Amino acid sequence: MKVIIAMKGCEFSIGVCPQESILEIKNKIQHSQGILVSSQTLKVCGWELIDGLDLDDYPLISECTKIYLSTKHTPLILQQHDGKIKITVKFSSQKIDIEVDKTDSVRSLKEKIHIVDSTPIKRMTLFFSGSEWKMIIEA
Repeated sequence: MKVIIAMKGCEFSIGVCPQESILEIKNKIQHSQGILVSSQTLKVCGWELIDGLDLDDYPLISECTKIYLSTKHTPLILQQHDGKIKITVKFSSQKIDIEVDKTDSVRSLKEKIHIVDSTPIKRMTLFFSGSEWKMIIEA
């Protein structure tokens, strides 16, 4: 079955089995969205879903149920070498590594991505752990 995961400003669906644990679902979210399992909280009707329980343990969850995802703020951890920061950018079909200076802005990162991928800058939205990047990247 599919459930809808809703978070700030976006929704996406994932395929799940009733016998899957909440932790397994969080792992799927981490794999598809890059949001660390440790920072995820899933809720339905205001009730927090417990990692050790299965979807079967929550009878109110069925096909197309909306599960709300909130994230705890996690510090940005990037590899730094000689004043440069290595960032891995994941696309639907590929991953690329980009080096940026720790004083670069989100705009300059988008320009670097545009050079590699040709995606228009105005169409880009950058997320890390479920939060949109809108400020200067700091190490």
